Amino acid sequence: MLKSKIKSLVISIGLIFLSANSSSLMAKDFGVYGQTYPVVEVSFIDAIQAKMKQMVDNGEWEAHKKKYVKETVDGLRRPKGHVIPHAVSTKSRLIDPSIILEMDIQLPDGSFVARKGDYINPLKQDSMDFPLIFIDGDDEKQVAWALKKRKEKPRSYIILVNGSWYELSVKHKTKFWFDQTGEFINRFEIKATPSFVEQEGLRMRIDEIGL
Repeated sequence: MLKSKIKSLVISIGLIFLSANSSSLMAKDFGVYGQTYPVVEVSFIDAIQAKMKQMVDNGEWEAHKKKYVKETVDGLRRPKGHVIPHAVSTKSRLIDPSIILEMDIQLPDGSFVARKGDYINPLKQDSMDFPLIFIDGDDEKQVAWALKKRKEKPRSYIILVNGSWYELSVKHKTKFWFDQTGEFINRFEIKATPSFVEQEGLRMRIDEIGL
């Protein structure tokens, strides 16, 4: 699946590159020399193919392909991180995961499960029995702490806010996750790393750990 995505990306980028440069084949002004004749329009496809052949022959295509494949793979293995400070002391706080509904939730029979404006705590319906460990993957101390914590809490998920989930997963032979969109960071109000998130009653407890 990854290979097919990379192949599609390379082809798309190549076409964009070629399209951007094809104007050099069809838009030069050479002036007028002697008798003029009707212009024979160069086929866009022919121009693209000619440019591709030129790039293949001089090695430019292979260089571009390697560059974009590398950038794509590197981006997948090490996504853009989030700037979050490291905890300087150990402290805990509780947050309420409740949400205010922005629309009615209605069943097919017309009855309402909840109405717009209702205050809903999802922990009343389902418990969160898997703790979350947020760390900076580029900090060796935080990685070591997270691995030790996961042994204590085997159901935990280690979530990176920065670093390479791929390299850490291979090195430590365990799965690391990455919050690329920042959804979990924002949802649990992560302000420093490492942070350990666990349910406590109908609220979530966030422990910031000073290492």
